[in-house]
Order: sequence, then C-alpha cells, then structure tokens
Amino acid sequence: MANFKVAVEWAVYDELDIEADSLDEAKVKAAELPLTRGSYIDGSFQVNEEVTEELNVDGLGERDIDGEVVLEDEDEPEEDDCHD
Repeated sequence: MANFKVAVEWAVYDELDIEADSLDEAKVKAAELPLTRGSYIDGSFQVNEEVTEELNVDGLGERDIDGEVVLEDEDEPEEDDCHD
C-alpha cells in the first residue's frame, strides 16, 4: 500500500484587539501578526484537488509521502529499440 500527500485547507475566524492610529494601520498590523488558533468555520474543510495531483504525479508514476517515485505496474515488457 502506498502513501500519498493530500493538500487540505480550512478557514478560521478570530477577532484581534490591535492598537493603531487608524483602521488601515490596524489591518496592516493584523496581517503581520502570527496566526491565532481562532474558531473553525463549519463546512470550510476541503481537499485542494489541483495541488494534491501535483504533489503525487510526475512523468514516471506517483510519488509516495516521502517523495519517492512509485512506478506503475509494468505488465508488458518494453520493446527493444534495436530491431534486426
């Protein structure tokens, strides 16, 4: 069984008390603060399909969680390029 990376995302809500000279300055300061725990917004959890595909596929096969390539099953032998 292989391991895969799945990109997930969700949203949180919080209110911050920020001391500033204007609302615009407070918004700038809020964006510079470390993330807070906040409250989970119900229904916001989702799998990011596009990023998940990019994390797990390359030209050779799929990548497991450690980034190692998991080659697809090779049922048929490759044809030799040299024909006599």
